[in-house]
Amino acid sequence: MDANPVPTTNVLPAQPLRIIVVQGHRNTSGGDPKEAARTPAIANAITEALNAAGHQAICLQNADGSADDWFAGSLDAVARRVMWHHAQ
Repeated sequence: MDANPVPTTNVLPAQPLRIIVVQGHRNTSGGDPKEAARTPAIANAITEALNAAGHQAICLQNADGSADDWFAGSLDAVARRVMWHHAQ
């Protein structure tokens, strides 16, 4: 019996997806410091993997070119910035 019954064939969409990855608790609204400490490495790895798979992915905290894993605004501002990117 197959140990992995789920098919592993990768089928890409007709066109690459545009994806924004957002690091949790990495904005001025704050949050759990332990989660904030973990999210940069995870979010950046996800962003790299998505780009390597042919998608157009950005990490919001680094989209300003700073590569500082920080968004200088509130959680509401994060949502507005995501929508700004969506409209581009």
